Amino acid sequence: MPNTVEVLLGWLPESLPRRADRIRLALRSLPDPAAQHLMCEIALSQGGEARAAAIEAGYLPALDADRAAYLVLTDQWDRYHESDPDGRLLAAAYRARPASGRDRIRAACQRGRVDTLQILVGDDRRAGVRDLNAETADYLLESLISAGRCQEAWSLVFDLRFEWGLLAAARLRDADILPERSSDAPAPWATRLR
Repeated sequence: MPNTVEVLLGWLPESLPRRADRIRLALRSLPDPAAQHLMCEIALSQGGEARAAAIEAGYLPALDADRAAYLVLTDQWDRYHESDPDGRLLAAAYRARPASGRDRIRAACQRGRVDTLQILVGDDRRAGVRDLNAETADYLLESLISAGRCQEAWSLVFDLRFEWGLLAAARLRDADILPERSSDAPAPWATRLR
């Protein structure tokens, strides 16, 4: 059955309108879970008719983490939030992907309502932050700042690798984003950054 999906998608551009409508209907009513999974994969890699058919038919990948990534990458935000309310599944999918897949998930997260911090670092925040590379740490810092989560950005400074933490602190200070303090006295280390 999975080969049938590829054959039908291949015929679609060359088909007359009546035949194209029947092909579209067939693509939206695949009974085989393997064929539905293939439609999801093709939807992500090719978009177009495959994406439209997979979304309209409600097809989903079998694995929870793959399902979360698929829903985010296809901008199905309501379905994503229902299936992964705490972001753990997407965090697992993110960590399992190669760099190019991570880039796509980050780009999709910018379009939607996703907690970037949870996705990038997972449940063990301190360990997750230490595992970030410089580019991802910079992206996370920028995402938190642009979302108005400046105090969370400051808290990252102390969890990042030392050099990146210093760079992040300098960047926050240069943007006049200072950590909240309970008193008006400056933090002892804040004056040393100047």
